[in-house]
Amino acid sequence: MQKLSILMIFTILFGTFTACTPAKAVPGQTPTEATKQIRVGVIFSTTIKDEGYAQAAYNALMEMKEKYNLDVSFQENVTDAAIKDVLRSYASDGYDLIIAHQLYFTDPVNEVAAEFPDTMFAISGGFRADHPNVVAVDATNWEASYLAGTLAGLMTKTNKLAIITASESPIAKRMVNSFRSAAQAQNPNVTVKHVFTGSFEDVVKGKEMATAVIRDGADIIFTNCGVGNFGAIEAAQENGVYAIGSSVDLAGKAPDTVITSAVLSPGEYIKIIINGYMNKDLEWGKYYPMGVKAGIESLAPFHNFEDKIPQEVKDKLEKVRQDIIDGKITAPPNE
Repeated sequence: MQKLSILMIFTILFGTFTACTPAKAVPGQTPTEATKQIRVGVIFSTTIKDEGYAQAAYNALMEMKEKYNLDVSFQENVTDAAIKDVLRSYASDGYDLIIAHQLYFTDPVNEVAAEFPDTMFAISGGFRADHPNVVAVDATNWEASYLAGTLAGLMTKTNKLAIITASESPIAKRMVNSFRSAAQAQNPNVTVKHVFTGSFEDVVKGKEMATAVIRDGADIIFTNCGVGNFGAIEAAQENGVYAIGSSVDLAGKAPDTVITSAVLSPGEYIKIIINGYMNKDLEWGKYYPMGVKAGIESLAPFHNFEDKIPQEVKDKLEKVRQDIIDGKITAPPNE
């Protein structure tokens, strides 16, 4: 009986000691914060299985979840009509950090953030931060396009190029102007046709648009229209012309069709935001545009085309890349 009592006392004392042991601290956290599991809500405008912009961000989110032991929630396929309600729901539920992964969510985030000054909001791919509890992290959305245009201008045989975007927004127009000016800087005889699908999720429209510009003579298509990229690449493959992908490396979709991709590193936006929040080294109330110099924008490897692209073309691409870094090439207009 005495042995049992001693064992029970030891068990009680050990349990008390364990319960009082503080949680493992994360760099940058105060002792109080270290005892609390940080709650992060992320909102996607498309499916997280898009094999591109959203999926790259989702994968990064899962990596950050493990790194910091975060309590993570996410919602996908959130429409423009629903975004404010979703933002308010997360904020009302007490989430510490709410991230909207879509540039077109910039205005709704800034509006809702004003209603919840004690909650931190971020726009992954956003272009404006109006309040001290908002941060926007994005690529420049023109530097990688400029590299893509340089390559296309040097590689075209028909002197006809095309770019497919999801919209005619100012950001899309800057991308188009960047691609066009880069191509014409290398080849003054080039013409560039711009078409847009009206959606980030319309595969059929992407293919229809690509087929139309191919019939018009385009032999290289730069596609930047979300899931519609897959339709455009399929059309290029079927018609024996080349494609340049976007956001992430899309060579795997058609290795003998996709020359390269204009990479925007959407997963890095999520990492920058969450690392900055946890380590307290990101300035809220600020917009962070990051491009080639920061390693956020680039061209993907040439893969199957490595031996098909002349060294002279590669050398010119490297010179243009360095000129962008050195500020010798500036942002084109967005209209």
